[in-house]
Amino acid sequence: MSRQTTFKIFLALAILSALALTALMAQDYITSEAPERCWVAPSSISNGHDSFTVRGSGFEPGRSLAISVGGGWLMASSDASGSFSASDWATFPETGMQWVYVYRSGDSKMSPLAACPIDVR
Repeated sequence: MSRQTTFKIFLALAILSALALTALMAQDYITSEAPERCWVAPSSISNGHDSFTVRGSGFEPGRSLAISVGGGWLMASSDASGSFSASDWATFPETGMQWVYVYRSGDSKMSPLAACPIDVR
């Protein structure tokens, strides 16, 4: 194989690697550096029998939030310290590990500010 062919193959692989890395980074729209956090208490619930509370911190004070939980929605607003809390009964369409997503209310792009898991039994 000539040096020119080897260089072309190397260059093509480098470009493909850069494109793949860019695509992977673009998919990770929730970064660990984001100040917004959420968690669910209790973290494991019995579907149809338990209630749960989604809590969060690090949000912009006074921000209206839309919380996606098991195909439904909860609404909340962050307080002066940037924290929120919203509760509901466990009525998930499926059991297993589910994800809760917190969005800025009215965000047409639907970019989650935070995400947290809940185990539904």
